[in-house]
Amino acid sequence: MSKENLEKIIEEVLVAYIAERVIEKISNRNKKALVVFTGSPMNFDEALNHLSKLREKGFTFHVFLSDSAKFLLDFTRIEQRLHPIFIDDDRCGMPELLVKEFETVIVPTMTRNTAAKIACGIADSPASRFISNALMKSKKVIIAIDGCCPDNNENIKNGYRMTETLKVQLRDNMKKIASYGAYLTTVDHLYDSTVRKVLQEKPTNKELVENTASGKEAEYTVLSNKVIGNSDILINSAFPKIIIGKNALVTKLAEDTAKKNKIQLIRE
Repeated sequence: MSKENLEKIIEEVLVAYIAERVIEKISNRNKKALVVFTGSPMNFDEALNHLSKLREKGFTFHVFLSDSAKFLLDFTRIEQRLHPIFIDDDRCGMPELLVKEFETVIVPTMTRNTAAKIACGIADSPASRFISNALMKSKKVIIAIDGCCPDNNENIKNGYRMTETLKVQLRDNMKKIASYGAYLTTVDHLYDSTVRKVLQEKPTNKELVENTASGKEAEYTVLSNKVIGNSDILINSAFPKIIIGKNALVTKLAEDTAKKNKIQLIRE
């Protein structure tokens, strides 16, 4: 082997090694997550299960609880399952400064009130300031929408009988938040969605959802909108396939987003 070839091999090995270390460092930084609990108890147990799985994968958590979350959620169980560093009232006095420490923000329980604030650009509480500022800084923000989604079956079980106009408004809040750059998911997909968004890994298990039309599990969701916009793709980005109407109009930006996220658009 010539000296020139040996030097080339050594250079390639060094470049590969440095690249691996850089990727590892970025990955570890992304795994330091700020978890924001707002006052929705919906699927709280499942949220803890998914966050625990993330902890097993190397994630570390700093946890903030809103005033209503402190009242409704079990502080002791969060401490036992996640072993986090809790953010007290003194540290959350300047949420914008605190957000700088994190590249990843996870919101496992979002209320309709917080969703409305984020959608309208209102930041008058620590929770809304954490989330809004993270979006402004293009951080990785993963939000479970169970508590703020009007179509969640738990709402019906809890006695909510919303008019369609109100449902449209609440759906629009979620679409706006997605269009701001948040990655919306449901609690039962929180682990896989976080791994996909933060670590750029494919989910370990297929993300299966219950198809209400057929009663069978499927890797897709169905959109009945006549116009499919970018926010519609973003809010359903956990699904590898989206079925749309035969004559639905898909915007160019929506097509580009679907292609970028490897989402297949299928016409009925």
